[in-house]
Amino acid sequence: MLRTKPLLSIPEQIVEMIKDSIISGHLKLGDRLPNEAELADQFGVSRTTLREALDQLESQHLITTRQGKQGGHFITNRTTEDVVKYLGNYVALSVGTHSISLENVYEMRLLFEVKGCGLAALRRTPEELIDIQVSLPPTDQFISSYQFHHQDIAFHRAVAHATHNDLMIITMNSFAKVQEVLAIRVNISTKVHRGELETLHLIYQAILEQDQLKAEEAMAKHLGFFKSTTKGIHI
Repeated sequence: MLRTKPLLSIPEQIVEMIKDSIISGHLKLGDRLPNEAELADQFGVSRTTLREALDQLESQHLITTRQGKQGGHFITNRTTEDVVKYLGNYVALSVGTHSISLENVYEMRLLFEVKGCGLAALRRTPEELIDIQVSLPPTDQFISSYQFHHQDIAFHRAVAHATHNDLMIITMNSFAKVQEVLAIRVNISTKVHRGELETLHLIYQAILEQDQLKAEEAMAKHLGFFKSTTKGIHI
């Protein structure tokens, strides 16, 4: 039996057309849409139907409405930070409601962070290498689990930045929100603390030497600690 896609309502069709215009570049971030009368005329719909479409676009944070003489409907000018915040909250909430498991998080981190670490080894600049080194947890003192988690987040962010890949940076920072919650909920043992610290320094050394394979192997080993410490944990 053939499966049919659900038919879109008129407002939903308008939403999709405006999305397509953004994706194709006909509408750019920050652009002001024509006024409601013009838009209704362009789409051949009533003002009521158009407003329903605009409400949907606003609820999806695709447009922003401003009041006053300089007001109107504008394509939301998202920054990388906005995207990271949105995705980070989505991932953390999904883990919290158990629609995404920590095992899922581990598998995704393994997929993109291992290869990302290899890219960082190849592409890092001297300045980025310093940032990675500075973010390493101290070796001469034992810090709390909470401090270690946050230091670990800073390290992974610095490595992601060194990939020079915006999607890698966005993805890593999005998963950092889960790590922030774990920093409060999960304590790590002295043994795990030492193991994670050792692998972080192995990663740094590989990036210093610009050894792609060694960097990937060290990151995979490091993420193994994330898997073991979060097994059976619910946040």
